[in-house]
Amino acid sequence: VILFAVRGEAVREHLRMIDELGLESAGIDLASLAAPRPFLFQFRREQDRERVTAVADLGRGGMRFTIARGADLAFTKFFAVAGEKPDWDQLGKEMGLCLRYFAVTFRGRTPEAVTCVGGEALDPAALEHLSLVVGRPCRVGRPLLAIGVQNAGKDKAEDSEAEWATAAGLAIKPVRRGLTAAAA
Repeated sequence: VILFAVRGEAVREHLRMIDELGLESAGIDLASLAAPRPFLFQFRREQDRERVTAVADLGRGGMRFTIARGADLAFTKFFAVAGEKPDWDQLGKEMGLCLRYFAVTFRGRTPEAVTCVGGEALDPAALEHLSLVVGRPCRVGRPLLAIGVQNAGKDKAEDSEAEWATAAGLAIKPVRRGLTAAAA
């Protein structure tokens, strides 16, 4: 069981702001769940249930590292980053510790590679260094391609798409209508 918690007043305040703008909220989600979703939603077949995927959302403020078995989240952890540039050596070590914890705790398959998304995932030298420290390939994710958006970013570099993982994950999440500040 993975538990996420937030103060009810914080949720109500955000929903009040949305209501005041005349917008309708369709749901509440976490970046830790949204960013990996484009790489998991296609795992619906029986043989995909044991497939293990690791996604590292690399941003300026930190890294969200998520491991899923099939389409189900099994592990997630946030690592804060101090300063302007991430310490790739430290983040790689943390990723390795998470992968070891997952292997011992959940037994069975482990991810063959780590899919990296977010703005910092666009640094090829960082991904090469992470691959060496983690001991498995760290690759730039293509979240828009993963959810079936063809020719995404055709006029830009293909890998700039990695920055859209959270937005893509939010876009494919099933929604629940009528979520208001009063209901929260």
